[in-house]
Amino acid sequence: MREVSRSRLVCLILVAVLGAVIACGGDDDDTTPTPETFEVAEGVFAHTESPPALPPGSVALSEYFVFESEDDASVVAGIPLNTPQESTLNIGFYSYVSGAWGGTIGAISLEQGGAVLQGVFPSVPANVIALQISGTTPPPVRN
Repeated sequence: MREVSRSRLVCLILVAVLGAVIACGGDDDDTTPTPETFEVAEGVFAHTESPPALPPGSVALSEYFVFESEDDASVVAGIPLNTPQESTLNIGFYSYVSGAWGGTIGAISLEQGGAVLQGVFPSVPANVIALQISGTTPPPVRN
């Protein structure tokens, strides 16, 4: 049940609380949510799952979200953190693509007293997780 309530929290944060998901959905796509997925905006669906092995020197600060989108639109999204943070230093959104981790976006901010990491994605990522990095792990892309 924790995963379901956490998923619903993401949906609530992305859509209602932050009013932050911007996506353009087509009317002719037959994508519909299943019990395991939830719609975070028109045409944007998400579910949580276990992440691949994290990069060395990193700590997961959020759940790992996998997205499906009808369009490749820009999106502003907030992801709830497992523990509130005081600073964005060494924190960023990461995505796992083609067997490798990489930073996904530029500007990020902490919202709701540090409980939510928010950022602008140039397009809906295939997946995302908030990581705190240290050591030799390269920092997230900060365009």
